[in-house]
Amino acid sequence: MHTTTASLAPATRPIARQATLGIAAIGIGLLALADNLQLTDLRLLHTFWPMALVLLGLGKLFGSRHGGLRIGGPALVIVGSLLTAGHLGMLPALHLRQWWPLLPIGAGVLLLLRTWRPQR
Repeated sequence: MHTTTASLAPATRPIARQATLGIAAIGIGLLALADNLQLTDLRLLHTFWPMALVLLGLGKLFGSRHGGLRIGGPALVIVGSLLTAGHLGMLPALHLRQWWPLLPIGAGVLLLLRTWRPQR
């Protein structure tokens, strides 16, 4: 039996993505720990962390090769942009403690829309 690299490519992409996300999570955790232990001063990180949501949303928006419901990418871009603008004082303070329940509500709506979408 002959195995080609083309048949292995789809299986390696999720592994590479998981490894990248794992390394990113460890890096973020180390930075946060260093900040909490006052080994570093990460004021800029506190201000601009929502830009990671913007970048993630842009990646989902432009990196998606398949059709379907594409609300996740723009939603991440909008939320990240609003949070960054709030941190920079361009918008009134967003009271996340008050509005965080909208996140699971929105996720539930997206899941319902995905289940009602016609299957291909």
